[in-house]
Amino acid sequence: MSSLSPAQLIVNIAEYYTIYTGFITFFFGIFGNISLIFVLTRLRIFRGNPSAFYLIVESITNSLQMALLLTSRIAMNGFAIDLTQTILFWCKLRGSFRAYFTLKPLSIICFSAIDQY
Repeated sequence: MSSLSPAQLIVNIAEYYTIYTGFITFFFGIFGNISLIFVLTRLRIFRGNPSAFYLIVESITNSLQMALLLTSRIAMNGFAIDLTQTILFWCKLRGSFRAYFTLKPLSIICFSAIDQY
């Protein structure tokens, strides 16, 4: 029988949930973005299409967002490794990266829609 208090049990469940869902989201997201880049660059139908360029840039941006921000969130919430406490560079730029990598894909979608008309 477990001797953990209910609050500690909930914290442990939340940590495991963060770890498992974070890794699943990371791997499927990276796989999806790489496969989208592969399809848009290899198929002849999409080579001259300007929308394909926008989607490729969006996929690259989303991959960087997952690689930089999601992995640090998994490390902080799942493993209690706070990189902002140890790396000064990351402490200063994390907020800027979060804003950039959140707004960039949204603006790319808007640019793609504007380019169509």
